[in-house]
Amino acid sequence: MYPGYSPPLYAEGNSFNRSVMRLLLTIALLCPTWLCSAQTFREAAVRRFALRDTSGRIQPLRPPAGKLLAVLFLSPECPLCKSYAPVLRKLQEQFAEQVYFVGIIPGEGYSLDLIRQYQADYHLPFPLLQDKGKQLSGYLQARVTPEAMLFDPQGHLLYRGLIDNGVVSLGARRTVITARYLEAAILQKEHTATTHTKAIGCLINID
Repeated sequence: MYPGYSPPLYAEGNSFNRSVMRLLLTIALLCPTWLCSAQTFREAAVRRFALRDTSGRIQPLRPPAGKLLAVLFLSPECPLCKSYAPVLRKLQEQFAEQVYFVGIIPGEGYSLDLIRQYQADYHLPFPLLQDKGKQLSGYLQARVTPEAMLFDPQGHLLYRGLIDNGVVSLGARRTVITARYLEAAILQKEHTATTHTKAIGCLINID
């Protein structure tokens, strides 16, 4: 539990908080652009989510003070999520002092044993959280795995999309990677040149 932790806006298993979440989502979607921004609402509220980790504990998406937050949507059975594990591991090791990395596993189709096995087999050094109801995935409009999102310490979105340009399409990879988008966003922080790319990967079915 981090210092200054406040009760999460959404905690899995809490029906009241789910109702609140649905209401706020409706407000965000219906709010006209001249009155408020759904994107700004989405960015600020991500830090109020909390999901269960592989030990069953509820963990807030609230990094230690001053750190960036890297949210990585992953699937234990997606080939790209497996092949990108070394890249993600290297990024976490390289930027551990500046960035809090967390993996999000969307949906109910993956058992805790499968998630733990994926983490162990591919040596992922950051926590993996279950988004069983896909509330967070839907809220952030994540559509595929792997997909990376980087937030600043205040919860504002800096970058979302591809980890790098190593994937051209499903089943097609570049011989040489020429753009490392997530790494560049971490290094540049608020001055990120590329703020959005279209992620390529295994589809997340958002109901």
